[in-house]
Amino acid sequence: MNALRRRAAFTLVELLTTIAIIAVLVGLLLPAIQSAREAGRRTSCVNNLKQLALGCLAYTESQGHFPSGGWGFQWTGDPDAGLGQAQPGGWSYQILPFIEQQPTFAMGTDGVVPRTEPPATNGSTTAQRNAARDRGGVSVPIFVCPTRRGPGVLPCTNPSGYLNMTPPTQSAGIEYAGSGGTASPQNTFSGVNGGSNGFPLLATLTTNATGIIYGASRVTPAHVRDGLSVTVLLGEYNRNPDYYSQAIASMYGGSSLVVALNGLAQDQSGVGNQGTGNFGSAHATNCFFAFCDGAIRPVRYDIPTGVRTSLLHRNDRAPLTLEDL
Repeated sequence: MNALRRRAAFTLVELLTTIAIIAVLVGLLLPAIQSAREAGRRTSCVNNLKQLALGCLAYTESQGHFPSGGWGFQWTGDPDAGLGQAQPGGWSYQILPFIEQQPTFAMGTDGVVPRTEPPATNGSTTAQRNAARDRGGVSVPIFVCPTRRGPGVLPCTNPSGYLNMTPPTQSAGIEYAGSGGTASPQNTFSGVNGGSNGFPLLATLTTNATGIIYGASRVTPAHVRDGLSVTVLLGEYNRNPDYYSQAIASMYGGSSLVVALNGLAQDQSGVGNQGTGNFGSAHATNCFFAFCDGAIRPVRYDIPTGVRTSLLHRNDRAPLTLEDL
């Protein structure tokens, strides 16, 4: 009986061998688990972009033009300013009523319309500026790529400098940007205030503006002469991973805060600000884009520069097919 009991016990060698086998199995399974999780996150990212694109198209059907880009980084949304060029908030603010976020859009309504002629004054009340601050803390999950982080509010990196918002200490984040095209939106306007922030330059389209959404833009589907299916509307915005845990002060701000330009890269650490002004993604092989026809398509990081430029230019007449992606 005692001999049988001794044979039933694990020896130290057997125990160590068992642990080693379990460790090997875990090592083999972990990459597959991580891959499955990333596949799920990629699917969520695509769905987010799809919902945002549908919101932009619903806006376009209602207003006759794609969402406008806002007035610049010193401004955020104003519910009394309506939609279009007269709205200081960017595209992410202007589409809120079209993605079932009307209450968020309306926060701070006071009947005071911001000035659109010089001198540049914000025309907002203290209550409205406080409401704009609070609005930024309302998390809307479809604005966040889950590969980078989950939804929620984050501490602000640059809370000051706004003309119509009380400086916030925290804000929800945004990972997607409108397509400003191949030229800086600040170079698309003429006049003494060209390239400045603050005073809205409610200008008509110029030859320098090549994208769909930029400062005080008013691009219609008819302006997209290259074709809606091969012209980018929205895309993932490049972020420095060091800043994944921080938010810009207003996800509903205008121009450069929510508009990206011609560059395209995978997110990587290094010297730089939270945003680079370019498109980019945390996904391993490609970046996802919403096109002007509402379709979501992946684009490789190593896509030729000429092809990338054509995707972001609404009227360069360059021959381009979806196979080029």
